[in-house]
Amino acid sequence: MNRTDLKTQLAPFIRIYDFPTDVLVETIARCNLRCIMCPQAKLTRPAGVMSIDLWKKIVDEIAAKSPSTALWPALMGEPFLDEQIFARLEYAKKSGIERVNLNTNLLRFEKDKIEELFDCGLDAMFVGVDGATSETYGKIRFPGRLDVLLDKLFFILNERDRRNLTHPQVSVQFIVMEENEHEEQAFIDFWKNSGVDVDIKIRPRLNWSAGVQTWSKMRGSGRQDRIPCTWLLRQMAIHWNGRVPQCDADWNGATYCGDINKMSIEDVWKKGIRRLQQEHLAGRFDSSGLCPGCNEWMAGLSEKIAAAPKEPQA
Repeated sequence: MNRTDLKTQLAPFIRIYDFPTDVLVETIARCNLRCIMCPQAKLTRPAGVMSIDLWKKIVDEIAAKSPSTALWPALMGEPFLDEQIFARLEYAKKSGIERVNLNTNLLRFEKDKIEELFDCGLDAMFVGVDGATSETYGKIRFPGRLDVLLDKLFFILNERDRRNLTHPQVSVQFIVMEENEHEEQAFIDFWKNSGVDVDIKIRPRLNWSAGVQTWSKMRGSGRQDRIPCTWLLRQMAIHWNGRVPQCDADWNGATYCGDINKMSIEDVWKKGIRRLQQEHLAGRFDSSGLCPGCNEWMAGLSEKIAAAPKEPQA
């Protein structure tokens, strides 16, 4: 892939924001898979499900103060394990949040929930695939099955087209690593020629602040060209119990900066996280115990490829 200079690419985003541009909310801290590029299986903090009252508090503040902030039910859990996920998404959209995105492995989506999926207002859905063959997919996303995933994904895409809907936009993601890099082009070719309207997202495997091993070609958390982490500068992560880690790469809650049960998003952003942001902008990346060994600051090295849209039916 053509990797542009990261510092040049991300320069417009390396600044202080008054409010996060993206808020990642862990509605559930459980997953049905044990993916090799995710530290979820190593989680030692308590697992649980976010209360609907806390979800509404988060949504209400975003809608009131920054409706353009993107809301992502994501982090250390599969959102379709959350029985309230469609109600949460619908509440967020009806409250006025302009962009609601969902990260999913899709395996726990049930076809009889298709009406809820289309009616909740979800803007975009990012589906983790990471393989062009069943063998590779199964090794990476254990114990998932690629045929089950594709059956559900094509069902959603075909139903969306049949109903002449434009949302949710769907992206299929391929995280490049040793185990699948030989299938990257095959993955791109398959989806470009699939006949369905999806986007293709290619990104390197990073290390979740040393929670997992990174793709060998992306090693170098201490590289001389290191830049301030745009995830830290732009995003806030909120764990299911309302506690706010220093960043989304702080998957196990090593350093908490606030609690949304007691504080506003804005207060945590400006009082709890701001110091670390300012240190990054000053070129100091060693004040946090997580930052020195983390390479999530390289997350901007992703590529989006538009797949060929489905041909209209005669």
